[in-house]
Amino acid sequence: AVSTISVAFSNDSQTLASTHGDHTVKISCCVTGRLLQSLDGHPRTPWTVKYHPTNSDIVASGCLGHQVRVWNWREPSCLQMVRLEFAIISLTFHPSGKMLAIANGTRLHFWGVKQQQQRTGLSQANSAASAPPLTEMDQRHMLRCVHFPPNGKTLIIGGVNPTPAAASTPGGPPPPPRTRGGGVMSFYL
Repeated sequence: AVSTISVAFSNDSQTLASTHGDHTVKISCCVTGRLLQSLDGHPRTPWTVKYHPTNSDIVASGCLGHQVRVWNWREPSCLQMVRLEFAIISLTFHPSGKMLAIANGTRLHFWGVKQQQQRTGLSQANSAASAPPLTEMDQRHMLRCVHFPPNGKTLIIGGVNPTPAAASTPGGPPPPPRTRGGGVMSFYL
């Protein structure tokens, strides 16, 4: 069996989205466990998947191959796709459903979700539409998680703090001995 990396439940509790080492996103029925759809297209393993907050036919996934895809899993079709600089570790929809926040290396990207496709579920005649991120913000450390709370007024991001060895400067005093576990996470609002 191929490894399962990430899972997400739809807001209506009817389906489960999961990402796998065979580069697919799978949608399964929560009641029967039956596979409903397998979404192919990522060049490498998808690391994260999230459902749209108001339309459970729409999921977004991000992979180690630097791609974010927005899918209508019922058709099935890729509605939008963007390729960024680094592996996609985490993503989250804004509660309005109009934007994705994406953790990409030390950058936080904000990417608009096309409302026409979201409302109607209609895909474009040719392949996925590509669109650049709306905004990007550089962070101090590599990002590991990103989440909009339900009110959408803030954004929680988690980044890896450098280990003492990474924080030392060349020619300076040696870093303190490493403790078991290495770096820790910091969370920002």
